[in-house]
Amino acid sequence: MQLLPVNRQERLAFIELNLLFVGTITRKTLKERFQISDAAATRDLIDYQKYCPDNCTYDNKLKAYLYNQSSFTQQFEIDVNVALLELTGQRQSLTQKTHERFLSSETLEMITKPKVEIVSAITRSMASAIPIEIEYYSVRSGKRRAVIIPHSVVNNGERWHFRAYDREKDLFSDFVITRIEKVKGIKSKVNSYENKTNDTEWNSEVRLVLVPHPLLQNPRSIELDYAMQNGEHRVTVKAALMGYFLRHWNVDCSPADNLLVGKQYHLWLKNNEVILHNQQRFFVPGFENHKIN
Repeated sequence: MQLLPVNRQERLAFIELNLLFVGTITRKTLKERFQISDAAATRDLIDYQKYCPDNCTYDNKLKAYLYNQSSFTQQFEIDVNVALLELTGQRQSLTQKTHERFLSSETLEMITKPKVEIVSAITRSMASAIPIEIEYYSVRSGKRRAVIIPHSVVNNGERWHFRAYDREKDLFSDFVITRIEKVKGIKSKVNSYENKTNDTEWNSEVRLVLVPHPLLQNPRSIELDYAMQNGEHRVTVKAALMGYFLRHWNVDCSPADNLLVGKQYHLWLKNNEVILHNQQRFFVPGFENHKIN
């Protein structure tokens, strides 16, 4: 396959990515992703099966190629972080490591390295709505087994995690992908209350009012950084992601009479009372400065 033109290698890599991470690939998906004709998409799918006959099986009823778990052998070296960006709609090149640069630039590397076999098992579970059993390592409680129903994947700016219903704890929670050591599918139906539609914090939003930190000597610089209007930057986030957002931007969430002190705090959450009943309140900067009755 390495002798094929780069654009065709890219399409064959996309086929493999969908088989591995979604569990299926259709001509329609390939056609829409690359804006190619039906004939070109059909040729690519036939060629992939010719090069990798054990990786997929065509299902006439579904009109789709299906992942062969027992005999699948990965042919393309696809970075997991790139694959997740592709699957979440942030277009990436799957085969080209570098692109032509018009400007000199550098980007900080994401140093967490999720394992392909773990991520693909989770994403196939999401695509098929199938529960999985995981072996998970928590910072607080250590190793445990859990049966979960994952519904969404999240990049919080530092690492990937996914949102899932945890049957043992009977609630929706977040799981860091790199802390999962083993995954296996289980034969069990998903109950209606385990669906994403019943994840209250995921489906609700919170309005945050960010302002320059009150202890800054030159707040105008921060107003320019965030294109503030009337000294404020208003942003709406999912309640389930609020804590990650505030921690990523190092926003001081203390009350006005008990602010955090430090040059690292450029932003203050003006309406900081919104954090008090959020599931993630314990790890946002300044929560400990609130006096909770």
